[in-house]
Amino acid sequence: MPSLSRFIKECSSKEFIDDLEKETVRTRTLICNPTFHKKIQEYLSTDQPALTAKSIGTSLKILATAIFKTQPALTLARAILSAFNKWIPAIYLESGAASQQKLMGEIRKIILDNYPEGHKVIALSYRTMRFDQALLQNIRKEYSQSVSMRNQDKMIFTDIDIYRIIDTCAADSEDWRLNAIGIELAIGARMNEILSLSEFKQHPDKSNWIIQTGLSKQKDETEERSIHKPIIRISFEQLDKMIKNVRHSLGPKVLEKNNYEISQAEIGPINVKVAELFSNDEYKVTSHKLRSIYGDLSYKLFADVDKISLQAWVSLVLGHSPGSIATASSYTTVSVRILDGNDQAQNEINKMKEQIRKLIKEAEIQDAEKKEAGDIPDEVPPNPKLRDGRVMDRLLHSVRVMNLKDIEVTRPALRDLKYGSPIINEYFKKMHPL
Repeated sequence: MPSLSRFIKECSSKEFIDDLEKETVRTRTLICNPTFHKKIQEYLSTDQPALTAKSIGTSLKILATAIFKTQPALTLARAILSAFNKWIPAIYLESGAASQQKLMGEIRKIILDNYPEGHKVIALSYRTMRFDQALLQNIRKEYSQSVSMRNQDKMIFTDIDIYRIIDTCAADSEDWRLNAIGIELAIGARMNEILSLSEFKQHPDKSNWIIQTGLSKQKDETEERSIHKPIIRISFEQLDKMIKNVRHSLGPKVLEKNNYEISQAEIGPINVKVAELFSNDEYKVTSHKLRSIYGDLSYKLFADVDKISLQAWVSLVLGHSPGSIATASSYTTVSVRILDGNDQAQNEINKMKEQIRKLIKEAEIQDAEKKEAGDIPDEVPPNPKLRDGRVMDRLLHSVRVMNLKDIEVTRPALRDLKYGSPIINEYFKKMHPL
């Protein structure tokens, strides 16, 4: 039996198209005859490891494009659409109903592109290739519930671990897979965009930001979009060097493949390396999850969190279709904790905590010395309520005496000493910041 690609090529040949245009007996027989349908079914049921449902679906779209370019008449179009309506569920029997719906929509789009508005064949395509809407709603509901559950049990990483992995990947010029993984973590691009599709330019106005063009998923978009996004950890010069190394290592062969073929051919060895790099984590991390990590970490490092939500940010920097905030929700299932001491805000907090620790230690030493000397006041001094701006000093003195007398320092005890709630709250906030 010849390969499916050869079969599709034969059906898309000039001779076949010429016959379609003439609506010859041979063409009508081929399209309408059950033998033709049976032949397709044989291809769909053949156990060929290299033949995935998606590749068959792509071949059927090629066939649909070739057929409907000729604008076959209503009778022939009905037979063709009926055939597609039988084949598509058979193709995606294992992969799910949502894929069936998608392929039907893509074939309808081919018909819309080739027939004038209002043509009977357009209406026929909706009547003939029918999909159970109740089933589709259930699929969407199950997907939403699945995303919700994942968001309730997020994968937790730290920025230090992510930086370590990026540094490891950037330092290795021998293994292109490591470079590709480092790039995905640093800029969040899709792997097929990194390997061949996209172009990355230095941003003219923002330091260590890039402008990415040539996105792999631009459904029904008439104009090419670009993404403005920050680079994490590495410089633009390092990024550019890593991209060139990846593409040089793969050679021109990758340019001959389409988006899907690129992903299928190269993603396996890349995922092996991803698993090795994240082997100390309890989660199963794949290349696709690296985009989620970039989205969360870049949001915490670069976004104005008072003005933009995580979902909106992720949708922007990962290149989702405009308005697809719902898609972004499936990319918010990770959380990267900021622990790096080089972070300015975190550094200030660490300094403040260290100062407080020193003050507490000094006070403890002074109290111990007074206790040994027997220099303990008879009474814990209350707040005299003087308006001299030194109420915190007096409260600290009262606390020292309480410590010397082994009296527990509590909010009610301080209130009994005539201190107000604001100054008590400030004391506990400063003395117990951890």
